[in-house]
Amino acid sequence: MPKRIRESYLGYSVLRPGPHPDGRVGRTVMAPPSALSGATLVTIDDEVSLYGNDLNVTGVPFMEQDGEFLRCAHAAIWGCHYVAFKRGLVGRRLTAELAEMTPRLLSADRSLPSRGMVLEQIQAVFDATGQPALRYIIDQLPTVPGVEVPSQQKKEEHARQRAGYWDPRLFSVICRYLNSGFPVMVTNATHGWNLVGWFWQNNQIRFVACDDQVGPYEVIDSPFTDGRRPWLSIMVPLPPKVYMSAEIAETWGHQRLREFGLRTGASPSWRDLGKALAQAPKKAVSLRTFLRDSRRYKAKLLTQGRPSEAVDALRLAGLPNFIWVVEAHDRDLRKAGMPSVLAEVLFDPHSSDHHHREPRSDARSMPGLTVITPPDGAPPVAVNTPERPWRSQLAR
Repeated sequence: MPKRIRESYLGYSVLRPGPHPDGRVGRTVMAPPSALSGATLVTIDDEVSLYGNDLNVTGVPFMEQDGEFLRCAHAAIWGCHYVAFKRGLVGRRLTAELAEMTPRLLSADRSLPSRGMVLEQIQAVFDATGQPALRYIIDQLPTVPGVEVPSQQKKEEHARQRAGYWDPRLFSVICRYLNSGFPVMVTNATHGWNLVGWFWQNNQIRFVACDDQVGPYEVIDSPFTDGRRPWLSIMVPLPPKVYMSAEIAETWGHQRLREFGLRTGASPSWRDLGKALAQAPKKAVSLRTFLRDSRRYKAKLLTQGRPSEAVDALRLAGLPNFIWVVEAHDRDLRKAGMPSVLAEVLFDPHSSDHHHREPRSDARSMPGLTVITPPDGAPPVAVNTPERPWRSQLAR
């Protein structure tokens, strides 16, 4: 097949046969529209064979519900599952299998024709596929140091409204997992859909959704004005041994980086970093937290512009399969498109998810110093490096 034809390939869609016009669109992967070229998207690489010719597409998986056997929750679960399958985290399950995994006893409704799924059933199906899911109730979102928290005045103003109309913490909760490469399932009182990306526009975060009733790559201007508001819950399926949540990793990362600045004999740059982190949410330094496959993390070290001494030490470090990465960014440098990471902490995701139990830190990179903590109890390895910012692992 000519190269120009392969490069013009946009994706595929499987159409379901049946007498009803609703729910005809089955497994679909289409390339993102050009308008989303700068967005952070949870994409997969998929392939088909067209008369013996291999074609490849990078995009987000999508399908419709049929309204009888598969409902919106099944379509959203499948989207999350197909991403995990294409990344080699789980074996493939068909939609019929996902429907069969749904525990009947958790709902008063019959399983066929399906009237939908309750949150406990959704979580049980994720668990059965090998991806236990974290669940957040938007009325009870966690508080993380340095992240904007609703003021008491705002809480009083919205006392009779659900938090899905006004709580800004949902942006940071969702973006930590989208940055990690995992779709985020959102539900309201009657519907469920996936968030598959985000981008900045006019100093505001816009989400990208895959809703089986709307289509792939739907841009959401704001959760607070979205027609499906109020959003009530967030569910994130993760690899089974990722016990620690993103907000706990970020909380401990914030504490560790501030501790370095308070040490006796700390360098001026360490003290400045600690002071910046202690400022109000609209501060000069912000944290970005995300989960990474350690192989991918090590491979990308070479593209970040980090000191060679730090790169060598980190590539030789014994790391678990996945790691939580907490980066400290200089906001002004990031806005200018320059290398902006000032420091970094790596956490073992097998650590406890409780606030009072200190997680294991595999490595810390401060201005001028990188410290590796070997997993076998050997003495830490400290490497002195030049003081200069580097590019984020999130940079394309």
